[in-house]
Amino acid sequence: NTNAYTLRNLIPRFFISVIMVNSSIFIAQFFTDLTLIITNVFLIQAGNIVETNLELFSRTGTNTLGLSAGAPSLMFGSLLSSNFTSLANSLFANDIVSLIVLLVVLIVTFAVNLLLVFRSGFIWLLVISSPLVFLLWLLPSAKTLLSAWWKHFSRWIVIGPLIAIIFLIGISLA
Repeated sequence: NTNAYTLRNLIPRFFISVIMVNSSIFIAQFFTDLTLIITNVFLIQAGNIVETNLELFSRTGTNTLGLSAGAPSLMFGSLLSSNFTSLANSLFANDIVSLIVLLVVLIVTFAVNLLLVFRSGFIWLLVISSPLVFLLWLLPSAKTLLSAWWKHFSRWIVIGPLIAIIFLIGISLA
């Protein structure tokens, strides 16, 4: 389509492209900072929930196993009874389940951290390439490149708030 390359069509695109190239870093920084602010709002809320839960656990006298202060006397009373093996088996089963849950949490935490590291790298690459992409917008045949850049950029910056929302939901349900 040679009509798209006429001077009448290219001059407005040229001026818009010049403005976009000069402000491309600021545009990318604006959207990145906006998602960072949204992410921090959710993470601060999750931190408040964790602090409230820690205060509640410290005031009620319940330890991490869910045993109250009188539980050791109950356990030692069980040592003398015939129910000791069932108590030991149930505590051992709880330890195995706790270990499996801990292992899953560690794997998921590692995967999320790895995703966030790759996210930072991809955002940096997209921000660095943004002036070139906005310059290529001058050519009508390169419109797909700009739309692909925006698609990838928006997907990578949205990952942070989504992870924070999922983390907040997990903390709220725990």
